[in-house]
Amino acid sequence: MIDRFEVDGLVASCHGAMSAIPASDWDCCGTAGHPLLQHRHLRILEECGLAAPEAGFTPHHLILREAGGATGGAVIGAAPAWLKTNSAGELGVDLGLPLAHERAAGPYYPKLQVEVPMVPNPGPRLLVRPGADAPRVRAALLTALREAARRAGASSVQIAYMTGADQRAAVAAGFVPAEGNVFVWRDRGKADFTEFAGAMTQNGRTRVRKERQRAAALGLRFDRLTGPRITPDLAPRMFAFYRATYDRYGTTPALNLAYFEAAFREMADVIHLSVALQGEEWAAALMSVAGAPRLHAQYWGLAAPQEGLLFEMYYREMEYALTRRLEEIDFGGTGHHKTLRGIGIEPTCHALWFRDETFTPLAARACARRRADAAAEREAEAQKLPFPDKAPDMDGSDEAGTGMAGTGATLWKAPSGKVASEKAPSEKAPSDKSPSSMAPSGAVASEKEPSGTVASEKTPSGSAPSGKTRPAAALPDTAQPEVVT
Repeated sequence: MIDRFEVDGLVASCHGAMSAIPASDWDCCGTAGHPLLQHRHLRILEECGLAAPEAGFTPHHLILREAGGATGGAVIGAAPAWLKTNSAGELGVDLGLPLAHERAAGPYYPKLQVEVPMVPNPGPRLLVRPGADAPRVRAALLTALREAARRAGASSVQIAYMTGADQRAAVAAGFVPAEGNVFVWRDRGKADFTEFAGAMTQNGRTRVRKERQRAAALGLRFDRLTGPRITPDLAPRMFAFYRATYDRYGTTPALNLAYFEAAFREMADVIHLSVALQGEEWAAALMSVAGAPRLHAQYWGLAAPQEGLLFEMYYREMEYALTRRLEEIDFGGTGHHKTLRGIGIEPTCHALWFRDETFTPLAARACARRRADAAAEREAEAQKLPFPDKAPDMDGSDEAGTGMAGTGATLWKAPSGKVASEKAPSEKAPSDKSPSSMAPSGAVASEKEPSGTVASEKTPSGSAPSGKTRPAAALPDTAQPEVVT
């Protein structure tokens, strides 16, 4: 059954399955450069049982239409939403808030979550049809999401891994901003990898040269599979690599074989497999999803530890991106060894609205603390970049981008006009470290540096940027574990 209601002179409707929405109605809302947000990908997540009621996800997708006729006129906006009875796949966006809400305001679940389930890559969440009045559509979508939450009895609306433009609209509508971090490689205006590495400091150039020499000594050959070479029969092999590393660290993968099979069958045009071959056998594989103008480096796996192989896979992704004039690669939310290889760290954006207004100031204080922790982590990591200027050139605009180019640093203000304190309440949520795209909870990725020291990164069950121990996340990690040998 479709729930329809009027919002600011427009018609909003909530739908109980992605398959119930015509693909043309969904994909007309600016998903062309964002394959993870496309109708086919969201439908796959539902049909494979990953974002289905039995997993705690009840689809509640929002479509916004112009007024006209019994069901409204042309589609001008959309938002992927689920009524959730858990926080699975979010990688800590709301850590600490469920218990605090239960104590202060009552039941926390269900909540209305706007996200791409189990795939926490930054991108648009308030989808706007090209040519439509974007500020008006975003504002109407936010109003409609709040009304949908009220009508469904949800405690809140939580929008995860959104763009800065989406977050600024949400904050203007009374949502509380939250923030994490993600590791992003940018081309820095370079023509090829030689020029990119040549812009590094001497230590950076030396590190790249030695790591590539170690990888070359392994005697592997490398191949990149795209387009018609991506076939469903490869899915079990990629899934086995994906699952094996989770098994190695005693964690549970969030994705299943059915997801890989469906993605390889229906999304071969955007899936890339970079593989290292020992003879005819895969020694390592890195699966990326290609948008425009970016790659999402999603899942990594290997047959056996091989020194230097992970970094060689990184460098090959960079080479490919530079060759194809792709401006950025999303390398996920953990892995502090990445900055030493020229991969920067940038904010991820979230926004939360609570139906019980008395809980909002408490949530705002907790989120302010997380933003401060995330900013401190970015500052520390930026100092490790192997470039004289540290930060890449960015225009600061993310109107249609990943959300990684800046948040606008907008703070939530209480009704009195006071800015939320940076001091979190006694029920404060732990610091939010943003999603891991390539590491499971509890795993440690390590690689010997040229000096003989070891670079290691604890995943979300490890320590927060402040150095305080955080509780282990009881959430399945969506992405391929990252192992540096």
